[in-house]
Amino acid sequence: MSEALDPAVRFAHQLGHLEGRLAALERKVDGFEQRVETRLASIETKLDQLGAALNFGRGGWKALAVIAAALAALLSLLKGAS
Repeated sequence: MSEALDPAVRFAHQLGHLEGRLAALERKVDGFEQRVETRLASIETKLDQLGAALNFGRGGWKALAVIAAALAALLSLLKGAS
């Protein structure tokens, strides 16, 4: 009978180990999602400010440069996550 429990115990141990690894992965993904959301919020704020500057009819070149930089940062963030 102890031989029948041994595989069950090993399976339970492996399952517990897998659950621990999944929990760690979930925490890592949550942290990554929070960083992405923070950066996207920052980009949205900057775009709103640039939109306001463009509505005043000045700073078009600056707006274009900042939009290009924000897109480059977002692309590098997404490429780094892959």
